[in-house]
Amino acid sequence: HPGVANASNPSLLLVEAHLAIMQGKQLDPTGEDQVAEIANAAAAWRYARAVADAVAMPGDPEGIPRRLDGYITSFGNDAHVWAQAAMNDDAKPALVTLLSRELRYGSHEPDVWRALSALTDDDAIDTEVNDRTSAQLLAALT
Repeated sequence: HPGVANASNPSLLLVEAHLAIMQGKQLDPTGEDQVAEIANAAAAWRYARAVADAVAMPGDPEGIPRRLDGYITSFGNDAHVWAQAAMNDDAKPALVTLLSRELRYGSHEPDVWRALSALTDDDAIDTEVNDRTSAQLLAALT
């Protein structure tokens, strides 16, 4: 993502990188290095660490399950990060094991069900989660 590689503001760079990841894009090596440098320089900045972990996954196919597990342990489930991890077919068997744990202990989390949708390519699950979330919001507002 060219805008990320040229960003001079660390916060802006992280937001642009995060948006790129949410859109299913992979950063160029310069952008990845910049995100990693920001996260390493500010170890207590949780957002920087979260973005750095998400950005590093596509470049480390063998490490995707380990990185995703670390991400979940530190920051919780995120449907976009799960979807990005699920793009690598070789990682899917290990991701299924990880998802099994998350479904067992976090079945109340919509992002866990969205992860199941991403791993199985079953849009019906995602649609059901969205419908239930919308119904809950409407019930709370009326």
